[in-house]
Amino acid sequence: MSSAELHVENGAARLGGDLTFSTVTGLFQRMAAIAKEHGLPASIDLSGVGRIDSAGLALLLEWQSDYRQQVGNDALMAVQDPPDALMKIARLCDAEDYLTGGGDTREREGS
Repeated sequence: MSSAELHVENGAARLGGDLTFSTVTGLFQRMAAIAKEHGLPASIDLSGVGRIDSAGLALLLEWQSDYRQQVGNDALMAVQDPPDALMKIARLCDAEDYLTGGGDTREREGS
């Protein structure tokens, strides 16, 4: 069984572990509880993410949508250090800009 951790401090979130079908429900519930009490964080660091699948992408896109509703339609939660696998899935789904606002050029430059 895979596991994932979500830490939020000072308006910034950090994810660690696997971001997969088996972990997204728990992460969604944890972030919902945090958002209800403190609002959604302005940034999320994905440098600690190991495996990721399309369910992980869907979760991040949901958080982006919720953040836009919270802050404003043009706002995006800053995504830091997205794994290459995430960006490949996002590109296949034509969702890269919804995830990063087109700001992550690291992967594209290496393609």
